[in-house]
Amino acid sequence: MDEKKLYAMMAVLEDQQQAAAGAVKALEGAVEAISESGKGVTTALVSGARTAASEAAAGASKAVDDALRGRIDPLLASINATGTVAEQAARRLEGVAQALSLRVIMSTACIAMSIVAASVAAGWMLTPDDLPALRAERAALIAQVQELEARGGRINLGRCDVRGRVVPCVEVPREALRYERDGRVYVVPVGY
Repeated sequence: MDEKKLYAMMAVLEDQQQAAAGAVKALEGAVEAISESGKGVTTALVSGARTAASEAAAGASKAVDDALRGRIDPLLASINATGTVAEQAARRLEGVAQALSLRVIMSTACIAMSIVAASVAAGWMLTPDDLPALRAERAALIAQVQELEARGGRINLGRCDVRGRVVPCVEVPREALRYERDGRVYVVPVGY
């Protein structure tokens, strides 16, 4: 049922209530007129008229109530059914969200396990055969570094621009000690 029909029924109800109220007033006016004219209307007659008017108004009100209930009850049933459908849809959506989050968790776990497995496999493939050779190479490099340090390997070498040419150069302190030997000039570099 749409709103227009509901409002139309409410307007009919108001009209019937106004008509019943008008009838009651008319009866009361007639009773007063009769009593004033002195025709000797008894209390029982006035009471009967009022009772009849009340019963007529109650009958009209009951008819309107029944008509409204006949129209409103299906509307309420439809609203309740819609609420039930909405609850079922909400439950289904919650189930889909749970399934989707479970899939995301499982995918993330599979990717992480694949990365760990690849790392372990790479380490296993390189380690058994190459480990002794790598240890020997490391020992040789350490020996070379120690020999270079003994021969002045702590010198800070760089690249310098001398008259438009980039050449290797060595960092020396400003007041470097100079030594001459065999016609050559030597200085003590930084770090010694």
